[in-house]
Amino acid sequence: MTSKILIAACVLSLHLASIAEARFIMFDAHFDNRAVGSSLDRRGARFGEPIEADGDNHSEVVVQDGPGDRSVQIWDTTSTGSDELTFALVDGREVVDGKLNISLELQLDSVDVYKVAIEGPNPNAMWFFDLTLDAAGIMYLSDADDFPLAAFDTYAAGDLLLIELSFNLNNGTYDFTLNGVPVLTNETHGLTAYGPALIVVGNQSDGNATGSVRLDNLSVDWAPGTADELLTANFNDEPIGQPIGTGGAALGQPIEYSGCTPTVENGGFATPALLIQDESTTTTSRVRFGFLNDIEATGDLSISFRLYFESLESYFVYLREEGTSAAQFLTLKFTPTGDVLFDDETSAGTHYHTESYVAQQPIHVELAYYAALGVYSVWMDGERVVHRREHGVAGRGIGGILFGASFDGNVDGQMRVDAINVDALDGTLTPVREDDAPALLPATFRAAPNPFNPATALRFTLPQAGRVQLDIVDLRGRRVRQLVSEALAAGEHAVTWQGTDEAGCPAASGVYQALLRVDGRLRERVPLTLVK
Repeated sequence: MTSKILIAACVLSLHLASIAEARFIMFDAHFDNRAVGSSLDRRGARFGEPIEADGDNHSEVVVQDGPGDRSVQIWDTTSTGSDELTFALVDGREVVDGKLNISLELQLDSVDVYKVAIEGPNPNAMWFFDLTLDAAGIMYLSDADDFPLAAFDTYAAGDLLLIELSFNLNNGTYDFTLNGVPVLTNETHGLTAYGPALIVVGNQSDGNATGSVRLDNLSVDWAPGTADELLTANFNDEPIGQPIGTGGAALGQPIEYSGCTPTVENGGFATPALLIQDESTTTTSRVRFGFLNDIEATGDLSISFRLYFESLESYFVYLREEGTSAAQFLTLKFTPTGDVLFDDETSAGTHYHTESYVAQQPIHVELAYYAALGVYSVWMDGERVVHRREHGVAGRGIGGILFGASFDGNVDGQMRVDAINVDALDGTLTPVREDDAPALLPATFRAAPNPFNPATALRFTLPQAGRVQLDIVDLRGRRVRQLVSEALAAGEHAVTWQGTDEAGCPAASGVYQALLRVDGRLRERVPLTLVK
């Protein structure tokens, strides 16, 4: 039995290690900054808070677990119903593809009836995962594929349960790990038409009003299956010692550099990296990367890169707005004292958060940028150091990253940067100016009649041949009908939507969207209104 667990653990670790760099943090709830004795608001995922839902009796209270460690205690206050907190993914987004990872900590204050459920958009009709702990100290779990509940372990009062779930939504399976030990691997959940949307944690109706459970470190991140890769730069194929090219994002190269001559060198990482040398006592030495020339990313971004510093000097990383050399969404400043200072437009010059770094030690930086929310989060070496901070920049999206050594009166600084990855959610690419639009953008995409009943004709023009995918989705992003999925020649094309779903059943009245993809990229969308 032990060998099987070890083998499963190895398989799980290898599987997790293969997750793509693109990572979008949908939810991150840590309660250390909450006042002891307070309750939570119901503002949703943006603030790391629950939403109003059935079974929510507002029984929770923030408690102190230890120095600098607080959690939310959910009390059982009724003998006839549940006391639960319901957390929704960002903006109530239902996730239907890619890999969704959920982790949380539960502290059980007594032996009673508790529950953790991962549910779809309609909690009364579907659940992807259901973990129940009963009054006899037995754990049960089930999903839509396996019901009723099956006992698999026991628990005791005071136990700390570390729960990790990983949903592989494209093949309908999930992994469940408890306290670091895999319990289920590649288990089918039995739901294909919906994606996870809600996390429900709390006490269940059990005929008494006793017991409580503590919740902490609830985190949800998503590696989508439809992310657009804007930039990938790893320098493995560049010649050692020669100046780097400026071929742009398409070649994984910068678009400009100044004050230095960047080269690719060994050292610092296991693979070659871009060396940025401080070559001047009067100017900064910097290298700028742009995302697909004049295309800006107006939706969520996942940005990651690795840094290595030869010595403690003055370095910087700027995330800049597309089309300007001034507005900066975020600045990371690395100082000669070993501090990392975080600035953005809402707190320029105030250095509101400080971490430390050590020379000749690689740093892995990850950022999750949410355009619609106007906020970002930062991780350094896997530890979150900034959580959903407003950046204060309105208008265009992020369009470039600058890496460099600051002017500091000497030429001592050397930094290396490697494994730069920028990914955007599908459908978030917008030309900055019309004359800079990519050639593959369709000249027209229109629907008539609109509003319509019972059918509408969708017409579009392709400047050149390409593989086309035309989908009808609802306002939650769920596909209702796929109309086209094939290679098409250049010219005008038309297809009719009869107002039905994939099964041929009439769709409900309401607003839908037609999404037109060419060669894998979303090129245009048209809102549709079906009236009956």
